[in-house]
Amino acid sequence: MRPLVQAVRWRILLAELGRNSTADFEVWVAASPEHRAAWRRVQSYWDLLGEHRADPDFVKARRNARNRVGKAQLGSKGRWH
Repeated sequence: MRPLVQAVRWRILLAELGRNSTADFEVWVAASPEHRAAWRRVQSYWDLLGEHRADPDFVKARRNARNRVGKAQLGSKGRWH
């Protein structure tokens, strides 16, 4: 899976968990320069959303988008497949 797609999935998961990070996320982002670059790119767009990230319509749209793509499967250690 491409690092940018993985970064988007991490951003959605972390937002839904209400967390900035998890141990598994830290392992993923540290695993390669491509992961770090993808995360910075996704995070820069996320930061642009500011307070609108918590808007109920945006939250609903984010969940709908995730459902359309198919719910991501988490492995036994919580890592994205």
